[in-house]
Amino acid sequence: MDPRFGRYSAQASRVASTWRVVNAQPNWVARTAAMAGFLILAIPIILLIGFALVVATLLFMVLAAANWVIRKVKGVLPRDDGRENVRVIRRQ
Repeated sequence: MDPRFGRYSAQASRVASTWRVVNAQPNWVARTAAMAGFLILAIPIILLIGFALVVATLLFMVLAAANWVIRKVKGVLPRDDGRENVRVIRRQ
């Protein structure tokens, strides 16, 4: 017989006793533990998504305001349509 078998056998009995204790718990304990684990994983993800939405909204508002200001300033300045020093050739 393998001398390591005794060690594995002792470990297997400890695992079996732990498994029996886990299975003996009421159903509400398992549901509560599962819900706590889910919340521990879900809350940081929800917070990160919320933070990203707030930052994106603020950035959009700042860029929209900057665009509005640039359009108003360009309306006051003389118009430059890119036709300086150009000779138009009219063909018939």
